[in-house]
Amino acid sequence: MLNTQGVHSNKVHRSFFSAKVLGYSAMILVLLIWSSFALSIRTIDGSSLTIADVALLRFIVPAILFAPCAIAHFKVIKSIKVIDLAFILLGGIPFVYLAALGAKTVPTAYVATILAGTPGIFVAIITALFFAEIISKKRLLALSLILVGVVMMLLNERQSFSQQTLIGVGFLFAASACWAIFAVTLKRVNLKPITVVIILSYLSGFIMLILISSGMVESEIGRFSFQQALPLLLFKALVSGWSPLSVSLMRSTSWALEMHHY
Repeated sequence: MLNTQGVHSNKVHRSFFSAKVLGYSAMILVLLIWSSFALSIRTIDGSSLTIADVALLRFIVPAILFAPCAIAHFKVIKSIKVIDLAFILLGGIPFVYLAALGAKTVPTAYVATILAGTPGIFVAIITALFFAEIISKKRLLALSLILVGVVMMLLNERQSFSQQTLIGVGFLFAASACWAIFAVTLKRVNLKPITVVIILSYLSGFIMLILISSGMVESEIGRFSFQQALPLLLFKALVSGWSPLSVSLMRSTSWALEMHHY
């Protein structure tokens, strides 16, 4: 009996260690994706593409990549409540537009730091206010450190702050809040990563096409060459392929850690 318990303990220890490796790998991958996203958003002003063009490319590329498995996920998508679907779509066009508007007037470091760091703070606020979730002391400490880091970063540049910079920071925080609502909704509805990608790419892409074709948003489609869009297309293809994997790694890590506590 003791021997059996020892073997079980070793297996749990190994699974916990593997989960930690997967978790850190996913975290590094997600940080790389966020940093790359921040850089790509910042390059809009230096290119002939508008925010609408970049947003459309962001959704069209994964829509094409995941087309072979899209039909299999439509049944699940139909069962999602309209309100939940709306909250998921906040991670699409609203997030991209707010992030891009913010990136126009602030340094790249602000974009990467605020978009990657502050969604966790908004998630904690949302879950505490609307779902009565208790924030642990360890989590509160981690979130406080993030907030202090962001505030110190902003205060360090306060002398060069302009009204446009403050507006840009506001847009970034709004984008972060959109992403937090998106993340909380995903946790509630518990969808597969690829299903989420399909929802964002097809529905957001369709909405974006309507906005562009109706002239509601500015677009340069037809006035820029394939060579000009190619770097962004390659980047979107890379991110679209790795994002679901990173989400899967994070979920598997969370599951393994919960099992370890039991």
